[in-house]
Parts: sequence; structure tokens; C-alpha cells
Amino acid sequence: MEPVLPTRSVEPHWENDMAEAAHDDLERLAKGGAADLAILFEELRPRLERLVEFRLHPGLRGRVDTADILQEAFLTISARLSSFLESPDVSIFVWMRRLTLQCVVDTHRHHFRQKRNVGKEVKLSTPARGDETSLSIAHALFDPRMSPSQAAVLAEEIE
Repeated sequence: MEPVLPTRSVEPHWENDMAEAAHDDLERLAKGGAADLAILFEELRPRLERLVEFRLHPGLRGRVDTADILQEAFLTISARLSSFLESPDVSIFVWMRRLTLQCVVDTHRHHFRQKRNVGKEVKLSTPARGDETSLSIAHALFDPRMSPSQAAVLAEEIE
């Protein structure tokens, strides 16, 4: 006896509604230009933001903000909009998602190839009082090869 697989019933009007909405977005962008692109981008921003947060390397979260990547993506989308509108092969969201992911990849390349190794960074704890900052700096600058008399001379010179 063969197993019975569930059939997926998709109502035709739902698919038509999706296609009409995508077509309306394309028409709106073709007529309105930059202003309508900004409005559409803001509508899709929460979805794109979740995508960037999911794909961004945890070590880069302290260096790069999600809003920075989205801003870069918006600039890229704005620059390439006219070529997309000439021959749209996918929905506007899929196209924006692709360009946003490309910005995430570019950010990874930039920070992992041309900067300090993210994996070796150590987050310093935040001091509770203001004087702890100077103590932590002095401790970090302390040379273990320095003799006690050299440290006393250095302390006197600093005062």
C-alpha cells in the first residue's frame, strides 16, 4: 500500500492577489521613483532587518550596526533600480533581499580581510566608577619587566 501524501491546495485568488501586489509595486516604482522606493523600503525594512541580524557574524555586531548595512543596501538598491525595472525577473522583495544580503557579504569581506581578527577581540568590562578607568589603563600599561625602583621613578615623573 502506497502512502498517501497530503495535497497542497492553493487558492487561485491568493496567487492572483500576490501577483497583482507585486505588479502594483513595480508600477508604483516606475512612476514614482525615489520617493516611492523609500516608502516601499520602509515597509519591507523589518523583514530586511531580521535578515541582516540573522546573517551578520556575531563578532561584527559590536563593530557594525544593522542600520548601517540597511542604509548601504538602500543606496545600492536606489542606484540599480532603473536596471531592475527594465526587466524584473523576480519580485521586488526578492531583489531587495538579494542586494541586502550582498551588502552583508561585502561587510564580512571588509572586516575579516582588511581589519583585525574579529575572533581575537576581547570585550573589556565597563568600570563601575570613574577612577577604575585610570587604574585599568595603568594596569594595562604596566611593564612586568620594570623594577620597583623604575616604577617609583616613573610615578614621580607622572606626578
